[in-house]
Amino acid sequence: MAVLDFFKKKTGEVKEKDGIAKEKAELEEKKSENLLEKKETKKKEKTGELRREEKKKFPKGRNGLRTFLIIKPRLSEKTTFLEAKGHYVFDVLSQANKTEIKKEIENIYNVKVEKVNIINLPGKKRKWRNKISQFGKRKKAEVILKQGYKIETGV
Repeated sequence: MAVLDFFKKKTGEVKEKDGIAKEKAELEEKKSENLLEKKETKKKEKTGELRREEKKKFPKGRNGLRTFLIIKPRLSEKTTFLEAKGHYVFDVLSQANKTEIKKEIENIYNVKVEKVNIINLPGKKRKWRNKISQFGKRKKAEVILKQGYKIETGV
């Protein structure tokens, strides 16, 4: 029998005793998967992809904590007239996109968003000590809600 066991091991057939061999094989697979994940993250760190992905996911403020994409609702005569139609206007961070804004508003105000329009407002050029610089670049989002939903903006 010892001769047959020798040949079985060479062909890859493992004799199981109380499931120990299976457990060892599973542990080895998990270790190899973890090593592959670690290698992939190291590659991403070297190329800078990991940092870019993190920046896209959660914009961070000065203290390193997550900041919200929506800064505040815009309150003016024009926006109060739009509110009657179900359109709401918000100031948002410059790196925000439509899908992120939609998710954020749905989470904060518990409403269903139909459509989001984004308007990039240009900054004003100012001259100071023979240097021209640009101030006040902003982005605003017009959010259209589905019928039956409202947001209390405080007006």
